[in-house]
Amino acid sequence: MKTQQIYYSIRVAFAALRHRRAANRFQYWDREQIQRYQLCRLQILYDYVSVRVPYYQELIRKLHIPRPEALADIRRFPILNRDELKQQFDRILSHEDKSRLTREVRTSGSTGQPLRIILNVRVESIFYALLWRAWNWSGYRLGDRTAILRGKIFENEQLTQYHPVLRALYVSALHYSDEHLVKIYEKLKNFQPKFIRGYPSTLTLLADWMQRYHQKPLDSVRAISTDSETLLDYQRRKIQQAFGVKVYDVYSHWEHIGLAAECKHGRKHIAEELGLLEILDQNLAPAKPGETGRLVGTTLHNFSMPLIRYDFGDLACFAEGPCPCGRQLRQVESIDGRIEDRLWDPDGRAIIRLQAALKQSPGIAACQMIQKKIDEIEVRVVKGKGFCERDILNLRHSLQRLAGPKMHLRISFVGEIPPGPNGKVRFVISKMKGSISEKNA
Repeated sequence: MKTQQIYYSIRVAFAALRHRRAANRFQYWDREQIQRYQLCRLQILYDYVSVRVPYYQELIRKLHIPRPEALADIRRFPILNRDELKQQFDRILSHEDKSRLTREVRTSGSTGQPLRIILNVRVESIFYALLWRAWNWSGYRLGDRTAILRGKIFENEQLTQYHPVLRALYVSALHYSDEHLVKIYEKLKNFQPKFIRGYPSTLTLLADWMQRYHQKPLDSVRAISTDSETLLDYQRRKIQQAFGVKVYDVYSHWEHIGLAAECKHGRKHIAEELGLLEILDQNLAPAKPGETGRLVGTTLHNFSMPLIRYDFGDLACFAEGPCPCGRQLRQVESIDGRIEDRLWDPDGRAIIRLQAALKQSPGIAACQMIQKKIDEIEVRVVKGKGFCERDILNLRHSLQRLAGPKMHLRISFVGEIPPGPNGKVRFVISKMKGSISEKNA
């Protein structure tokens, strides 16, 4: 690692420690305080981009966009999508911030199109302070032994790697045959982590192996946190059954605009000091609570590459009502994954809540749905502990009800569902070109 990268990481770590106290106070602010803070940051952002970011300078001048006086005024800006960001990359960068300490990251590109993002110390330190706060909700404390089952690839095909400063054992998410799962389970048992983080698909594979071979839960583990993929209901059940602890799901992006995490009551709270999130209906108007729509967000801190009303490509809906935990942060009821990861029926309607089809099939260890034709879905199934014919009958019945009578279901059994190059397993894959999905997106 270069000297500058080390210096950058140290700056982020120390700044995150400073932001942590403010983050703990912010979560209990009332709605008026939260909205006042967001508006103040939004006005600072506007003042900055209107004179220092060429892309927004031109946009503000051309569309006559005034300085926001209310949060709703953000809607005067157009939606910024992924393609526009890639085309205008250099013009969205701040001229002034080019000399500041920054870091370039590349998203994994679940759509097959990796994206470059420029981050700075301020936004990264705030993001990690908020992520730390989210882990605290599950009982994690700094210094707790943590096992991390993610997409890391180690030299010499190592299975694990230990980080002494973080007291963390990293486990490669690309080694998940039964042979490797035996070794991973033994390493976890010897390491005795209090906390486990990882991809839902990775943890589900390990949980299924534990159940198939009657392995006991790890006594040291107090909680599990999932991220980076949509956590499906059947995955949550299986992980909790195998490990005997509660699963807390976290939703975030490399853009460091949106972050939402579950509290002990299972409600997913948005980190509203990080970014301003909107959920829009098909007409790009604000969606009502409980109504699924397109998720877009505006940074409140990353002035190195300020993204305003950036379309994440995800679908979500806001939840109603207060949370028993007492936090005033807004809640999301569900985040249904990327718009590109949708299946469509022959009449052009999106098939939603596909994970519900697995509720009555406990013997299925893993499942993947692929659509290549408008009237056909290929369903790949991995048999799990206690699998029986009833699991398939229930799956077929539930899927047919969701997809409609015109849809043909082709179910096949596979030994495993391999992850992609980034270590993630996609539950739904659409391979339709120029499809109805594009017209409805």
